[in-house]
Amino acid sequence: MKKKNIIAVMVVAMLLTVSLYFVGGTYARYATSFNGTAEAEIAKWAVALNKGGNASSFTTELKFTENANVVTGKIAPGVTASTEVEIKLQGTEVAVEIKADDVTEVVKNALSAIDIQDINDHDITVTASVDGGTLEVSGDGVSAPMVISLPDDGAQGFGADAIVKVKLEVKWANNDLHNVDHTKIGEKGGTLSIPIKFTAQQHID
Repeated sequence: MKKKNIIAVMVVAMLLTVSLYFVGGTYARYATSFNGTAEAEIAKWAVALNKGGNASSFTTELKFTENANVVTGKIAPGVTASTEVEIKLQGTEVAVEIKADDVTEVVKNALSAIDIQDINDHDITVTASVDGGTLEVSGDGVSAPMVISLPDDGAQGFGADAIVKVKLEVKWANNDLHNVDHTKIGEKGGTLSIPIKFTAQQHID
C-alpha cells in the first residue's frame, strides 16, 4: 500500500472514532432526582379512668345488697356487692375493646393473704359488665373483649360524653357442700382484697 493511502485510512479511522463518541453523547439520558415526604395524621389514643386524672390503678369501695341476716358492709355466703368504674374515651380516634383478666388464682391469693390456706376459691366469684355486656372475669383465661365502636361509623372520634361504665360484682354464693371452707374464711375474718385487672386497647378486626 502506498504511503498516501495509509494516511487516508488512518484519517478515516480517526474520524470514525470521533463520530462514535459524539453519537454516544447524543443518546445520554436526562436524569433529575426528586425528594418527597409521605404524611399521615396519627389517630389519637386518650383512654383514661374518669377520676380526675390518668391514673392506671384505683381502689374502690363496694356497695352491698341489702341482707337482713348479715351486718351491713360485710360479705358472707349469700351476699353480693358491687361497684362501678367509669372509663373516659374522649378524644380517642380508634375503636376500643375492654378485656378483664381471670381472677380465679387472684381470689385464692387473696384468701392466702389473710392466712386462709389449703382451700379453693369456693363460690367467691367476680364478674364485670361493660354497659350491660357481661365479661366473665372469673372464667379461665382472659375474657372475650367488649368492643366499643367509633361513633358515626368511624367518621369522627369519641366526644366529651363518651364514657364507658364498668360494673364489678363480687358474689359469695352459698353452697352447703363447702361449709367447712366457708367457715374457715368466716372464722379468720379480715379484709378480702381482690385486685382486678382491666385492659383497654385498640380494636382491630
